Amino acid sequence: MKNRIFALLLVICLLSTSAAAAGVGSDVSLSALARAEFADAVVTADGKVLACDTWNKVIWDLSGETPSLYAGRIGVSDLSGEPMGRYFDASDRLRAFFLEPTAIVPFLDGYAVTDASANVVRYVTKTSVRTLGGSGKEGEKNGVGAAVRFSHPTGLAVDENGTLYIADTGNGCIRTMTKRGRVSTLYSGLSEPTGLCWQGGALFVAETGKNRVIRLTDGSFEVVAGRTVTAEDPGVYYGGFVNGPADKAEFDHPQGVAVTEDGTVYIADTLNNAIRMVKNGRVYTVAHSEDMLSAPVKPCGLTVSSNKVLASCRSIVMTLDAPSAKFTDVKSGDWFAPYAGEAALRGLVLGTTEMTFSPAVLTNRAQFAVMLGRLQSQCDGSMVIDGDAALADIADDTWYTAAARWAVDKGIILGINGSFEPSGSLTREQAAVMLWRYAEMTGLNVNDLDDIDLASSFSDSAQVSGWAQEAMRWAVGKGILTGADGKLMPLAQIDRAQTAAILLRFMDVYGL
Repeated sequence: MKNRIFALLLVICLLSTSAAAAGVGSDVSLSALARAEFADAVVTADGKVLACDTWNKVIWDLSGETPSLYAGRIGVSDLSGEPMGRYFDASDRLRAFFLEPTAIVPFLDGYAVTDASANVVRYVTKTSVRTLGGSGKEGEKNGVGAAVRFSHPTGLAVDENGTLYIADTGNGCIRTMTKRGRVSTLYSGLSEPTGLCWQGGALFVAETGKNRVIRLTDGSFEVVAGRTVTAEDPGVYYGGFVNGPADKAEFDHPQGVAVTEDGTVYIADTLNNAIRMVKNGRVYTVAHSEDMLSAPVKPCGLTVSSNKVLASCRSIVMTLDAPSAKFTDVKSGDWFAPYAGEAALRGLVLGTTEMTFSPAVLTNRAQFAVMLGRLQSQCDGSMVIDGDAALADIADDTWYTAAARWAVDKGIILGINGSFEPSGSLTREQAAVMLWRYAEMTGLNVNDLDDIDLASSFSDSAQVSGWAQEAMRWAVGKGILTGADGKLMPLAQIDRAQTAAILLRFMDVYGL
């Protein structure tokens, strides 16, 4: 599923010899793009993609077959090879210099750009670059023009009335600028606010220092997603990588936020190299560099255009479609329909193809190990899914190797006569036992089972194996495993529909 949610703008990843030879403009070649670090991008009214490059300290137009400079000049490189920037306005936008162009949004008849290291907000028109607010001096002062002081301004957003919102990161506040250029303080006391997005009458803020996203409305805020974990040092907070209920989710220095018209919130989770999504009060990972080759690496800026999300990462800009888990073989009336779509969306039980879920296909031991590994990654992405299990039939470098070794090392799946038997069948009671062991391994309470009597509810309870009794009582008592027609069917092989159901019920029971 994750492979189909991105349509890369193929302008940066691979530079052909012929394109590099063509050059960009009169004094710069495409080779400069090889070191580009994109902090933000915007789609213009006429369809151009303009991107801020903090390495080369310029703004690129990535729209054509051959990218070109839109504003700024690439300066002389220092000893490390990084181009040296300057704070210099010019009547010719290609003669201006930037120090750290970080965010860009439409404003007035041109584009507002934060030049973070210069502590100013710049204005790029069709012809020129000039300063809207600030003079290059760091500080915190409202007013107009050169009298204004910022401290490392980053994110930008514009509302329907044309008011510009500025994330004054170093000062921990949100500033506003009117069309006439007057700067005021909207909200203060934040911890490193960066990415901004205006949607539905509210300002969404990536509060990087506290690893969360908040929503500002009428001078007050509420947390959209992210659990703040206080570190030992004052003012420092631990980052994490946890999906699930929005108030329990964890991020690591998120720097970008975008909100679509339907209220879906996308977050550039920068230090986790991931793009996350908040929908219906739950956080999902929709892209992660470990699953997507080299993308996204340190995503920073997000913006919405035509209900699509544009993500700016270290060396690429990409468009992001909303993930979908609609399958042709899952009908709305099927008992497993709610489980199939949600399990695929959470990345637990993926479709067998882009369009099919194959609900009746049986789940084997290797597949269940992988699904449990995905479950762990959803609940806590910091745990490494791998191990040292030396069972002879766990081959190296297969799709299940890491998950199988992890499951055996953690005592979740036991070997059978010294073998893992990856293609071996999996019964309902075996799946319950493995999930029960996983719950124990992660420290969840599995002991409140005193009043659970399988015999009183299921006519075939005697078929439950002795070694599976406790786990089956737990699974039934928690509502994770259910029967049909008064039968529990412990020895029946479990299929993909049932697997999706028990994994999601497990997560719901424990609030994961």
